[in-house]
Amino acid sequence: MFRLALLVLLVPSLVLAVESHPGLEAEATYSEAVIAYHQRKLEVSNKIIDQLLKTHPDYLAALELKALNLKELGQEKERVALLQKILEVKQRKESGPLHFELGLWFQKQQSLELAKTHFEAAADLGFNEVPARLLAGMISFNAGDMGRAEKQMLIVKRLGSTEMELASAYYLGLINFKRGNGGLGAGYLLEARAIAQKSPQLPLAQQLSKPMEQVLEPFGKAQWFLNLSILSQYDSNILQIPTSASAQQGSNQSSPKATVLAGFGYMQAPLSRFQLVPSYRFNANKNFTSGLESYEYASNTVAMALNYTPLARFSGSLKAELTHTFQNFEGSYRSYTALADFGPQLKWIYSENLQLIFEASLRPLINFSQRELGGTGQGYRLSYRREGASRSFNPTLSLGLDFTGTRDLTYRSKAQSVSFANLIRLPGNYQLTPGIDFAWNEYQDASPARHDKTVTGRLGWLRPVSASWTLLGDGSFTANSSNLSGSYTYNRWVVSLGASYSR
Repeated sequence: MFRLALLVLLVPSLVLAVESHPGLEAEATYSEAVIAYHQRKLEVSNKIIDQLLKTHPDYLAALELKALNLKELGQEKERVALLQKILEVKQRKESGPLHFELGLWFQKQQSLELAKTHFEAAADLGFNEVPARLLAGMISFNAGDMGRAEKQMLIVKRLGSTEMELASAYYLGLINFKRGNGGLGAGYLLEARAIAQKSPQLPLAQQLSKPMEQVLEPFGKAQWFLNLSILSQYDSNILQIPTSASAQQGSNQSSPKATVLAGFGYMQAPLSRFQLVPSYRFNANKNFTSGLESYEYASNTVAMALNYTPLARFSGSLKAELTHTFQNFEGSYRSYTALADFGPQLKWIYSENLQLIFEASLRPLINFSQRELGGTGQGYRLSYRREGASRSFNPTLSLGLDFTGTRDLTYRSKAQSVSFANLIRLPGNYQLTPGIDFAWNEYQDASPARHDKTVTGRLGWLRPVSASWTLLGDGSFTANSSNLSGSYTYNRWVVSLGASYSR
């Protein structure tokens, strides 16, 4: 009797519990749909799910089962709409596979912006990251968005397999060619070619070999180069001839003047592992104010550079040059200085946003008119450069350290410098380059000790008018302050306007 009474009490409770939990009914209906699916009754399964979704529209398992049914029924359009609905319901961290699948669908339908959005979402969620970023980068490349394409391809190159690395290096090369950065573009294509040569069995290696050779072909030829510039200038305070001794004194004389710069050379094929580049440069100035003839100079420079893998993203070179300068002295030119400059240079290019150059040099100097200013100096420079497609932000930042060794201890110095410049591209093919330089010179062996601070602001502009001719101009203002103000403090401004020919 006790057991019967207990059962009577429990049954109503169990009934009430079932009725108060609607999920149990939904699960039962879902189970029917699953059974129909396994029996290959796909249409029946869909009808059951549709009834279930009327009362439970966000039932995730049912939505996913229907998507599977639609895939097997070949109803892709309806399935894609359903997948987008599932994205609204599913937790974001688990939706990477859906984003990737939708990306493939929209790519097939040529809805490329939507495809790119889904590929990027899949990659960010860590699903098929390398192929997703490769596909997103290809879409950006074809749409002309080189910055976004480069960002994706750099990640693919870093994370991908050999074949993915090959594909990304190839596209990074094309991206930089599109931007007009042929050196960096060729460097990436050389990397892609090296990968293809090491793994010739890859289908992509065979597919890309011919296009890569066609793009690189012009870099396999040696060539002569020539440049000539003529500038008309006005100088408010003509300085003594610059030498390796950084001591400068203003003449307190202003003058209009003209400067001629010329050079030519021969460059072996850039694709060579070792490349020789001999060259010659000449420059001379003419002052048009009477009495300033002794501030006229003519310089001849012969140079030789030996470059190692010059188009690679990591390259090095040894450079040596000798400059012989003549001074106008009482109507004829005589030897003034002979300066040698030789040393290594290392260059590393990660992308258009990150290029680093390190230079070191040894600088023996002979000063024929003032022997005490002769000696041997050293120089070190580290530069950061961005050479991109940006119209307004293409900076160069350089840090320098120079030691000037002279026989006269008064002029021995240590100079620290910081230089900044930024290339701005304007409509009409104009280019502006504002910049500022800071230099701190210390003459610790001078008596009394001397300290100079130099600030130079400058603005250059140029406009190519043909493949060979360029109009150019420049303006600068220099303020030099010294603790020996009576001798070395000065201001100077210079403006220039001229034209340049090169080929």
